[in-house]
Amino acid sequence: RELDLHTGLHRVSFRWCGERDTWSRQTRESFASAVDQVLVFRITTDRAGALTAQLRLERGQDVEEIRAGGNRLVLRGRLGAQGLAFHAEADVRIEGGRLDPHGNAITVSAADAITIVVAGATSYVGPEDYSANPADRCHAVLERVARKSYAELQSVHRADHTRLFGRVAIDLGRTAQADLPTDQRLTDAAAGKDDPALAALYFQFGRYL
Repeated sequence: RELDLHTGLHRVSFRWCGERDTWSRQTRESFASAVDQVLVFRITTDRAGALTAQLRLERGQDVEEIRAGGNRLVLRGRLGAQGLAFHAEADVRIEGGRLDPHGNAITVSAADAITIVVAGATSYVGPEDYSANPADRCHAVLERVARKSYAELQSVHRADHTRLFGRVAIDLGRTAQADLPTDQRLTDAAAGKDDPALAALYFQFGRYL
């Protein structure tokens, strides 16, 4: 698992054993694009047709509807009987394979890659005005990015994020601890080992959040 603070890209990679004891490597990338106002997730594998998944949107409370249709997942709800309405919509794109919407989920079978673009909105207009249509807001966002490939979405995001994130640098010194994985550095820091670069990393992580 890794988070590149300078590009704003999160990545998880692992090997797994599928049918007939066939091993493959799966990689999942994600980022939040301020430019396009979407969350983007991509799942790939090094073996053709090896991706099978069931995708859905979920929320623990205040939900009025969760459904799937075509290549879209929809979740909508409201905070209180007359309160703030919210809407989330995911555009599921596949390369190869098959896509099947049913009920509140989309099943993807034998795909080479899956890209999920998520938009979210509320009915908020002002402190006492909740009259906006969050579904229309989501549709407008997804329409704007409909023709953008994953590579294009990521490229625009990286340029925007790097421009802002690169404005600040901090150097508090470095020890050999900086070469270790972050989880080990945290354990060692709790035990009193000197790791000034970890403090600098925390500073930058706070900026990212």
